[in-house]
Amino acid sequence: MIIDLRSNGGGTVSGWYPLRKYLYTRPIPKKKYDYYCSSEIIKEYEEMLVMIEKNKEAYGVEMLNAIKSVIERLKKAKLGTFVPADQPSDMNESYQAERIEPTPKKIIMMYNRESASAAEGFILEGLQSDKVLLFGENSGGFIAFGNITPAQTPSGLRFIVLLLVFRPFPLRKNRDSTTY
Repeated sequence: MIIDLRSNGGGTVSGWYPLRKYLYTRPIPKKKYDYYCSSEIIKEYEEMLVMIEKNKEAYGVEMLNAIKSVIERLKKAKLGTFVPADQPSDMNESYQAERIEPTPKKIIMMYNRESASAAEGFILEGLQSDKVLLFGENSGGFIAFGNITPAQTPSGLRFIVLLLVFRPFPLRKNRDSTTY
């Protein structure tokens, strides 16, 4: 299987989640990130919630509940701080498939400097798999900053607001890409 992520600017992880079972060869550590708490970001998530509630069928109850949880946790936090996205109970969670799919036996993931955001999340998932050969140059590096959104100041200036920041997670040790 060849997965071409070149010039894929991202989008949403839900776009590639159905494919993760094909990459799976061992538990994949959960990515960890923090939400930045500000009144503007809380407002952004509240607007997102309204949009999701209008189209629950498309987004699903899991997404709806996740956004509600984010809003609740941000409202409890002190403004100007970072709030861990993980609950203490799931800090060491990992993705575990029910089985290793027999096919495809090998997967090539291609990417470039224009591969960003959710596409980079997919690349990181591929890095954890014995089936995957990653091929390309450095990706865009946007995943380190998570989601960003425009915001407007009371004086009318617009700027970009950082919604969340990724924390490093352990990569698979002893990866030998020369075995392909």
